[in-house]
Amino acid sequence: MGKTILVSSHILPELADICNKIGIIERGKLEFNGDVAEALAAVRPQTVLQIRVRENMDEAERQLSRLSDIEKVEARDGMLVATLKEGISDPSFVADTLVAAGLKLTLLREEEVNLETAFMRLTKGITN
Repeated sequence: MGKTILVSSHILPELADICNKIGIIERGKLEFNGDVAEALAAVRPQTVLQIRVRENMDEAERQLSRLSDIEKVEARDGMLVATLKEGISDPSFVADTLVAAGLKLTLLREEEVNLETAFMRLTKGITN
């Protein structure tokens, strides 16, 4: 429609639902101006996956740790968190590797970065 609506709010989850572009101002300085997707990508240049297998998490961790496209794997909150190397965006090789090793996947999803996380990382968190 060629229209712009300016909304100033600190309720970031709500803004993420209604906005396609954002500007982040901190202490009078424009820190970021662009698409919501660009803001999210700016704070996470790598894909981070949450993974859970039915049993033998140690074996799953060993299998993933040896893959060249994975930067690191760590156990966290009953699951494995795998950070893919920068530039790797297709995580299908993770499922292929685990299934080929005889492990049964119960969870494989990309860890979400929300607008609030992006805001906190793009700003210095200065208040007043």
